[in-house]
Amino acid sequence: GSESRVDESSRATARSSTDAVRIMIRQRYNALGKLSFAEGAILVDFLLLVLAWLLRHPGFVSGWGSLFDKGGVKFVSDSTAAIFFCIVLFFVPSQWPFSKALRSSAKPIRRILDWDSVQNKLPWSVIIILGGGFCLAKGAQVSKLSCWF
Repeated sequence: GSESRVDESSRATARSSTDAVRIMIRQRYNALGKLSFAEGAILVDFLLLVLAWLLRHPGFVSGWGSLFDKGGVKFVSDSTAAIFFCIVLFFVPSQWPFSKALRSSAKPIRRILDWDSVQNKLPWSVIIILGGGFCLAKGAQVSKLSCWF
């Protein structure tokens, strides 16, 4: 009796709140607008980075990373691919380079990433702390200090 009514009302409440959340998400998604050229270029850059990570040493065939192996020493890691694709963003324009408005403009074409943005907006202190931590970890590993803990 009363349990079934409570069950039905809680299901109706859950359904209405789920519908409200779905509507809110759809509205916010629609407010995002179209994907810009810069966003698409970053998406392609990231997908190529993931592909480079997967194909560096895939295991079933020799990957592109084996081109840089000399005498059993591997000179390429995942960070090599990450740095390469970050550097690529310094050369990719932030707007479609073949648009008439851009060609008729005398202003230089902005790139997706420029050095001023990197200098001013990158949290260098975090990078220095992370780098110091990696150096300490590698030093402890090489000196066998990590075997004691």
